[in-house]
Amino acid sequence: MGVLIDLSGPTSDWGKNQVKGQLDAMRWVNENGGINGKELQLVVIDDAYDPAKGVAGYNRLVDSEKSAGDLHSVHRDHHHPREKDRRRRGGHHRRLLHRQIRGPGQNPFQFLCLTLLWNHGPDRLKWIRDNWKDPSRNPKICYIFPDNTYGRDILDVCKDYAKKIGVDVGADQVVNWPTKDATVQLTNMKRDDPDFAYITSTA
Repeated sequence: MGVLIDLSGPTSDWGKNQVKGQLDAMRWVNENGGINGKELQLVVIDDAYDPAKGVAGYNRLVDSEKSAGDLHSVHRDHHHPREKDRRRRGGHHRRLLHRQIRGPGQNPFQFLCLTLLWNHGPDRLKWIRDNWKDPSRNPKICYIFPDNTYGRDILDVCKDYAKKIGVDVGADQVVNWPTKDATVQLTNMKRDDPDFAYITSTA
């Protein structure tokens, strides 16, 4: 199995920890008889949150390593050739997916380990609306996110849903990577005075 993950770059904070769990799982599988008696091997490739490195890594897994399937941690512009992905019959286990890659008809061998960003974004809005106690006004939310595909992925879905159910949306606050100080954005958000903030980022 191939593992395409961020071991360097702006999102490596979680990538380095996640791969430890994947390698632990590999060891556990092998210590307990493997898969149908065969040892599981993981080929770990660092894509560094770089689409070009992601494409090169994916091609290596498919063409050179002949991996039976992949563990992808996809939260950026989808970085593998989609036609090759659709033709390939190995399992693709994704940590997160953008909406562009979803769809069992187009991608029947993709298996999601978690909900998509655009699934749980509206869920949070529904919780806010259902639990709001002030009848004099709507609740208000603000979105904080990096200006990339991962950060923007939920915005149109969430803002449309918020309008439908009566949740007001404040001004967007962009916190790009790497950023250690968000004082300006939080000051701007404070002027908007939201009741809730939805933060899309890594640790």
